[in-house]
Amino acid sequence: MIVETTLAELALPRVGLVTGAGATGPELAAATAALAVLLADAGRDVGIAVPVVTAAGEGDAEVITRLSGRSAQEWQRLHEALPPVAAAERAGVSLAPAVKHALRAAGTEHDALLLHGAHGLLVPLDARGGTLADVGTALRYKGVSTGIVLVTDLAATALDHVALAAEALGRRDLPVVGVVVTGVGTEGALERAHLQSLPRLAGAPLLALVPAGAADLDAATLSSQAPAWFSPDDWWTMSS
Repeated sequence: MIVETTLAELALPRVGLVTGAGATGPELAAATAALAVLLADAGRDVGIAVPVVTAAGEGDAEVITRLSGRSAQEWQRLHEALPPVAAAERAGVSLAPAVKHALRAAGTEHDALLLHGAHGLLVPLDARGGTLADVGTALRYKGVSTGIVLVTDLAATALDHVALAAEALGRRDLPVVGVVVTGVGTEGALERAHLQSLPRLAGAPLLALVPAGAADLDAATLSSQAPAWFSPDDWWTMSS
């Protein structure tokens, strides 16, 4: 079988950096919300934070809060849907170093912290050029157990996105915990091929298949459905 590792079977790190490798927007937020729900169900005290939100309307932190029923903190909020540095320049504000925020958050009482990387691994989050990958490196340097969850989709470019992300993380000695696939619908040849290849390219197991439209659910429905997403054999029976 392709998927043999479930979230419950993994020794997850204290801090999980959840970032898109193809997936963006509400679908990425739905993946983070589902992870938070599953961790809480497993008895973890879960904190959720988004380093920088850039959105004119509902931002990722609000989507995660709505879907998970747990408050996702915004460290910094800008009201244009632009990369963080560009949005800050246009707003005439300065962005505090993302690493400082992360180190402070890691010192809280939560025994699990999800940092939602809405802008990806290598997009600068502050004026110093600090990225989500830099946050991971700093946390590990300080002795904080940290790992990355890559969130992708089943588009034709998904394999490339995951392979590039895994390569960048490998160069930084940042471990990939697993891969979450969003926007899952009907099974086809492309989907089967992707699911066969993703664990090898990521160097980590598939954790979940999140269905298309998950971002439109309410918290109660997501909470009841999410366990099946983390048992992908409930969706499709796949053979290697």
